Amino acid sequence: MYWALTAVEDDWRAFRVLPTRPHRGAVEARARCIGWLLSQLDQILYHPGSAAFGRAVVAWERCLRGATRSDPVVRRRPAAPCPRCDQRALRTRDDEYTECAKCGRLLDDEYNELGEVELAVEEAEAS
Repeated sequence: MYWALTAVEDDWRAFRVLPTRPHRGAVEARARCIGWLLSQLDQILYHPGSAAFGRAVVAWERCLRGATRSDPVVRRRPAAPCPRCDQRALRTRDDEYTECAKCGRLLDDEYNELGEVELAVEEAEAS
């Protein structure tokens, strides 16, 4: 990951015609690289090429979550449709949020309310 961060730093320095990255000890170099990128992050994200940077960040997050087994476990939720996209694709994660697999909407207590409403509608239709 350090290599990827230094590549972004080097590319951004070249694009902005800034001095090259100073070479120091490994620990100090990592801290300086991360600090420098954070100081430039707003400008980097405004650049049209930042989509590739964003995709790389998401890929690294996925990789690190998988390596540390910290990815939230997902369980399917029955019945209630998503309030945003109306699809029945709700899944509960380990962090107790319910997420729509179609549109990504996160629900917490809203899901319980949706479930109660859906159950009442189903009971009314059965009567």
